[in-house]
Amino acid sequence: MTVPAHDRLPHARRAALRRVLLTVSACLTLVASSLTLAAPLAQQPGPPSVYLPLIRGGQGAGDPDAPVTPTPVPDQRAARFLEPTIKHASAALALDSAGGMHAAYAHFLPTAENPRAVYTYCTVGPAGCGSAASWQSVALGERVREVQLALTAQAQPRLLIVSDEPEQGGQLYSYAACDQYCASAAAWTIAPVVTSYNATSVSDQDQPQRSFALDPQGRPAFLYNDRNYQYAEPDRYGAYYASCEERCTEAASWSTTPLSLIYQGGWSFDYEKMNYHALRFTPDGRPRFIAQVHALHADGSDAPYGLYYYGCDTNCDETASWRRRYLLPTGGGAVPQPSWDLAFDGDGRPHVALFLGDSITPEEFINQLLYISCAAADCLAVGGTWNFSRVLGVKGAGQGADVEVDGQGRPRLAWIDTNGDLGYAWCETACASDGASWRRQTVEDEARLRAEHPQAIPPHCRNDLWSGLAPVLALDQGGNPRIAYDVAVDADCYYDTTPSDPSDPPTVRFEPIWRGVRLTYLPHP
Repeated sequence: MTVPAHDRLPHARRAALRRVLLTVSACLTLVASSLTLAAPLAQQPGPPSVYLPLIRGGQGAGDPDAPVTPTPVPDQRAARFLEPTIKHASAALALDSAGGMHAAYAHFLPTAENPRAVYTYCTVGPAGCGSAASWQSVALGERVREVQLALTAQAQPRLLIVSDEPEQGGQLYSYAACDQYCASAAAWTIAPVVTSYNATSVSDQDQPQRSFALDPQGRPAFLYNDRNYQYAEPDRYGAYYASCEERCTEAASWSTTPLSLIYQGGWSFDYEKMNYHALRFTPDGRPRFIAQVHALHADGSDAPYGLYYYGCDTNCDETASWRRRYLLPTGGGAVPQPSWDLAFDGDGRPHVALFLGDSITPEEFINQLLYISCAAADCLAVGGTWNFSRVLGVKGAGQGADVEVDGQGRPRLAWIDTNGDLGYAWCETACASDGASWRRQTVEDEARLRAEHPQAIPPHCRNDLWSGLAPVLALDQGGNPRIAYDVAVDADCYYDTTPSDPSDPPTVRFEPIWRGVRLTYLPHP
């Protein structure tokens, strides 16, 4: 595509342009890679107009068109990029009961350069963890594209590592565990659990990945999608729940349970598609997750499309043991893209953060951040009431939001605003009601990131854009936020294949320049 040279665009508009152009580029790369074509599927209808509220709720943050007074960037306790030289992404973060910080990330490199997963930790407390010398690290795996992290009650790290599988072109899901001396690769055991095919999205690298969790006994589980009609017999379509009870570093100890409804009738075939599962366990060990679902009825007709809440109480390796509850529409779109997260308080009540996409009615809910909760005895039941409020009331602010709950059951959220800056929001009482009072502040902005870790922009590029992505929030014992997130640097890069012909302007591509994982932590305001 040939585009005339242009001046610097407003940050929000260029952030949107970045996602569009990078997604188009990724799609063209997939087409050029001669990937195996998927089996024919029944056509999905376009996204219909949907209406809010479908659950009880209110306005929360007030008039979304009201002017917002910028909040000053607070003084930091400490902050650092986790890897000073190698491009890296897929931020993951967990805290132990003593306040030690544990993080993980994946090298953001081409598969040919063998990107690894990195686990790193610091146990000297907030005052000392701002120094790179206080952290111990180890690289694991091969051809890694994504990593997720969880800790046992004994502060033992567990990882879900997603790698490219070269022989058949799929994605290999591996479980990695270490009990002590975890800065040594020899202390880790890695078990390949399952391989999926044709189930990734070009936007995965920018979206939060929250599909891995441990139950209170430290037993792991994760959710994944598959579309394997070529190598698996029988074919595997839809979403699967992978779990393990014991000896989980042995691949044979894992079971996989299909969760998607598959319809086959006459000459038609269709199956439910789930996007970006957010998995958590209740305090008493029952798995729950939320996901965006292209849902079906048993007769193959379309069920409501949007956010569903899934749960199982016993025999969770059996499909029939799982129930689900439709919550509300998520909207669609890629710029910005809808996202969601799930957390539980000590009483087992679910708390959800949802950043809505487009195609939402009324229009004032488009690209809004919602907080949703349920206090019913059975939130999966049709009669279980869910309530919501708007958190920020600013269109586009709230992308990638992560929700956590403090020891008093109060919600805290980390999110990305319209300028790509990192924000933090909190509420004390009646947080999912009309009278909810949400407070917020900017944690880090583009100017701080540029000053601390400047990037050399190639001479043929200009107008570099810094954007935060996919924040991960953790709270220490005192309720203080610790946040890890990806930082992407992209720029307009100019390519002139006919410099002697002034009638043929240069080609402009919006290209990734650098990627890194940022860890920042501060006292709760």
